[in-house]
Amino acid sequence: MGANRLVSMIETTIWTISKGGGRTIMTKANSSDVFVHHPDGNDSKCAQQLRSHLINMLELAEDLFGWRDCWYRCVGIEFHGADSKLRYLSRPERDGVNIIIRLSQSAIRNMSQACFEMAHETVHLLAPTGSQNVTNLQEGLACFFSVYYMKTILNEPKWCYTKENQRRMLELITPRLEEDRYCIKRLRGHQRWFQRMNKEDIRRVIPELTVEDAWFLTSEFVRT
Repeated sequence: MGANRLVSMIETTIWTISKGGGRTIMTKANSSDVFVHHPDGNDSKCAQQLRSHLINMLELAEDLFGWRDCWYRCVGIEFHGADSKLRYLSRPERDGVNIIIRLSQSAIRNMSQACFEMAHETVHLLAPTGSQNVTNLQEGLACFFSVYYMKTILNEPKWCYTKENQRRMLELITPRLEEDRYCIKRLRGHQRWFQRMNKEDIRRVIPELTVEDAWFLTSEFVRT
């Protein structure tokens, strides 16, 4: 496997799934079961940090934003290309869909950049769409969470977003989350799937948003 495509396969998923009572029950796997392939080796400091951060990110994202759809299983990390994204390995099957978090090539030797990108993609793991299409709300939460993680957990406040549409999302979302930490978690208690949310759903939980702003957050994110 060449340097252009370094894949870190997690042999045991971070969350294991059992079926019971007609619903999906999530139980946390032992972190020692998570296996990471890294250029420096599975036992390297970098590999251990990636493993630890991913587990922390998933726990924190679920605490802030609610339930994660474990039909989609995160099974690895790879470094490729210029941008981060989720890569779907298979079509929906009886046992679910496997996902790899793709980080940028430049993040291989830059742990801070890897964490910034991985925190962003962690939010997209909560309710995967099966494609790269997400709403402005979901993208905005991913931006918020990555900035939040870098500033609060890693004490690196310099990380930010500069694209105009992402900055607008953050301007709408950040004050609400700072005032009411679990407003999105309550929103997803009414409607779990971001793509099914309408402006009425959002304004029911965040009534101070204008109709125009709520409509913007429910619209599809346009990459520029």
